Amino acid sequence: MTVSKNQIELKTGTHSVEDQCVHSAFFIPPGCPMIDSRMVREHIEALCQFLDTKVFFMIDFTSSECILSFDALKAWGQSGDLNTYRLAEVYVVDSLADLIFLKQHIRLNKLSYPANVFQSVKQAKDWLGKIGKDHHSPI
Repeated sequence: MTVSKNQIELKTGTHSVEDQCVHSAFFIPPGCPMIDSRMVREHIEALCQFLDTKVFFMIDFTSSECILSFDALKAWGQSGDLNTYRLAEVYVVDSLADLIFLKQHIRLNKLSYPANVFQSVKQAKDWLGKIGKDHHSPI
């Protein structure tokens, strides 16, 4: 793991903080078909050590390298430790299959924070901006 002032880099992804928002991208390590819940727990632990206030989360799934198992998504979404820092979360996708998969994840996992899926970063930021107004937090 490499940590700088505004970024964490693990072998399976990066997280950077900008304007009260964690921007995350996951990468599949060589020899693995997808990121599993064990790998996601490493990300959760790193973020909990890195963050010190509540922020918005934006997960970028527009790369074909961002494949998480349903168990990994469940571990990410239901992490009580990570929820300490999460105001809301958006996923940005570019395929209809990912859109359906992530909407199903949100619907089935009874998340304790607002979450949504969009096909553009602009739409995701607009939605987070509206959530931020409700929480009196700029994005």
